[in-house]
Order: sequence, then C-alpha cells, then structure tokens
Amino acid sequence: MVRVHLAGNDDFEAMDAAYREVLAEPFPLRTTVTAGLAPGALVEVDAPALRP
Repeated sequence: MVRVHLAGNDDFEAMDAAYREVLAEPFPLRTTVTAGLAPGALVEVDAPALRP
C-alpha cells in the first residue's frame, strides 16, 4: 500500500511516471490525493515496508 499526497493535480503525471520507474509490476495498491502540504513541498509518500 502506497499513499501519495500531491500539492496539486498538475503533478500527477510526473509522479505516476516516477512510481512506475521505482516499483515493478504488479504495482502495490496506491491512493493518490491532492492535499495541503508544507510550504515548498510538492509530494509526500507513505509506504510501509517489510524488511526480510
């Protein structure tokens, strides 16, 4: 599960391209929303991980 918060909808395509570069299929479940972020922040990502 990956939660992505974007400063604006205009950033979605760039974030989606980066997501596909970093992660492999089958892609984890993802929620993407536009949110009020800290000044100067464009994206915030929350992705729990399991360390083997």
